[in-house]
Amino acid sequence: MFDFDFVARSVSHYVAWLKQVTYIVLWMSGESGEPVFRYFRSPKRGDFHYAWHVNKRFADVEPRVVSKPFFTFGCHGIVRSRCLLLTATYGRTLPLVDAWRSRVGIDFNRWLSYLRKKYGKLSVVRCWESHLDGYPHVHALVYFQESDFKCFSHIGLKGKNKGKLSYRVFSSSAVKRGWAHGHVDVLAMSSVHAGFSYIGKYLRKSVQISGNSKNSNVVKTLALCWRFHKRAFSVSGDWSLAPSDLIVAGTNSNSVSDGPGFSQVVFDSGLVEWSLFGIFMGDHVLLGSDGGDLEISGIDALFDAGLKQR
Repeated sequence: MFDFDFVARSVSHYVAWLKQVTYIVLWMSGESGEPVFRYFRSPKRGDFHYAWHVNKRFADVEPRVVSKPFFTFGCHGIVRSRCLLLTATYGRTLPLVDAWRSRVGIDFNRWLSYLRKKYGKLSVVRCWESHLDGYPHVHALVYFQESDFKCFSHIGLKGKNKGKLSYRVFSSSAVKRGWAHGHVDVLAMSSVHAGFSYIGKYLRKSVQISGNSKNSNVVKTLALCWRFHKRAFSVSGDWSLAPSDLIVAGTNSNSVSDGPGFSQVVFDSGLVEWSLFGIFMGDHVLLGSDGGDLEISGIDALFDAGLKQR
């Protein structure tokens, strides 16, 4: 069921796409009737601009969460928690492409439906990650609004968890039962904020390609999420936000975001209507920054450069 060629092709196509610089040019009618042009560098999954927006959107969720701790991390013995960190994997009997294309989202939502039916209302934040062989697995932070779990302290005995303290659920088999496709790991969180810290580590390492990550899980996660149109993370329940990875929460028509991307370029001139003028591929001397204004002569130069490239 492994398809190493498919994974390698997906990574190759993704990296080639990521390296292709893309600029978006917008226009509007100015006060004198002359067109006004602005441009911005389009964020692409895995670049700095995309990572900035995803990380900011994730950080904007946390003020919405419950802050009261369930127990003190470091204590030993029996504790109780309403917040679990779940990691679910696939067995290798399912074709890799099927797992990504049609199964992982459906199977995860069915699992959540099972958990809601058994335990009541949930708030969930979820992100995907690729294994080294390309198969997907799911990381989910689940806050149970109407149930809690009896848990116990546990010291890891082997591998990367040797000597590390964690908290496990006595009734974890009931939680795992809703996922019949592979292994499930269940960790109890001392607070929702602690859970956000855990899942934030999984998310942040998988939203931007760094110089030494060419052969790592990072590029495979980005490439396969790109190939199968998977959002970096999703939020449900009381934590939910607008359904776009690139929306900057808190930005309105009269304010300017303090980070990179389209919000600085498009929305810093009051309430106006901008229209798409064109999409330009590749670097150009007139488009040497993240965004700015363009004169009509600059538009002519862009078209001339495009004709010469052909």
